[in-house]
Amino acid sequence: QKIQKWLNVVDPTTNYSTALALREPGTGNWLLQGREYIDWKERRGGVLWLHGIPGCGKSVLSATAIEDVENVCKSNGDHALAYFYFTFSDSEKQNLENMLLSIIGQLPKRPSELDLPAEVVDLYNSTGAIRKSAGTKALKGVLSRIIKGFKKTFIILDALDEFPKAMRGSLLSWIGELRADHNEGSLSILVTSRPEGDIVGSLERLDPFAISLQSSIIDPDIRAYVRNSLAGKDGFREFTQGIKDEIEEKLVSGSQG
Repeated sequence: QKIQKWLNVVDPTTNYSTALALREPGTGNWLLQGREYIDWKERRGGVLWLHGIPGCGKSVLSATAIEDVENVCKSNGDHALAYFYFTFSDSEKQNLENMLLSIIGQLPKRPSELDLPAEVVDLYNSTGAIRKSAGTKALKGVLSRIIKGFKKTFIILDALDEFPKAMRGSLLSWIGELRADHNEGSLSILVTSRPEGDIVGSLERLDPFAISLQSSIIDPDIRAYVRNSLAGKDGFREFTQGIKDEIEEKLVSGSQG
């Protein structure tokens, strides 16, 4: 329990639950059914990057993917998932060491193990137990070794742009190192962010599946949201179906994603 408390220094499940609750019925299916996502999930792995302006639904889509991958892992004991939400509003969730601890803590026991990995226990005994920082180098090494114990590992990181820019290089470098350290198909990393210059430059070198959320690709989500709003709010119930259809088309065509 002490080791689990040390690993769970921050709780990303609150961010996940909040984002998932915002998902409108019928939205996100374009992502889950898309060729890029299926290839990322089932075959090639690598990096899937969703990018767009603030408020375009990136965190809701990451939650949609987390829910989908959770179901995959439940039916495959040799698959694992961990996720993290960076956020401007919580300095504890803008910390690389906290992120690494959280991801290690979320990964399930490997199929060959009955308890926590020995390397995690050893690292805790030499650092956490005596209130000493584990350090990112040691945590990266432990995480990489744990991942290699699974046939397939999924890591989902939301809002890279909310990690402090002055230190963001260390986060982006780690994503590249992690990608290079694992066989193709064994590791799938999904990240979301605004398309800021340093993030674009780093991720493009990793040959990602890149999906812009400022395009017609998300029109089905906008349409579903508008349709649900028109159907569910009292103020619109007096409108004829023709007027509702016209409103829907105007908003979808004018949204530009």
